[in-house]
Amino acid sequence: MNKVVVFDLDDTLYKEVDYVRSGFMAVAQHLGDDSLLDVMLKARSKGINAFEAVKEQRPDAEITSPQSRSRAKPRSLSIIFTRNTPSHS
Repeated sequence: MNKVVVFDLDDTLYKEVDYVRSGFMAVAQHLGDDSLLDVMLKARSKGINAFEAVKEQRPDAEITSPQSRSRAKPRSLSIIFTRNTPSHS
């Protein structure tokens, strides 16, 4: 099986802002709290790590990627964010 890695350096596939917003929404929905979208967007606009901002409000949220893909472990915010596929705009 061949694998291909695609880098969208010039926003031709997705606009960065749409990708980030969609990823943050996926994280907020995973945590069951849509208000966290605003927390992450505000943090990002201030240059603060958005996941750290979530962690302040939700200490139970796992930020870093777990080594195991076991469903017994909580999915990390970074995995949820990066595996999200935004719609094309």
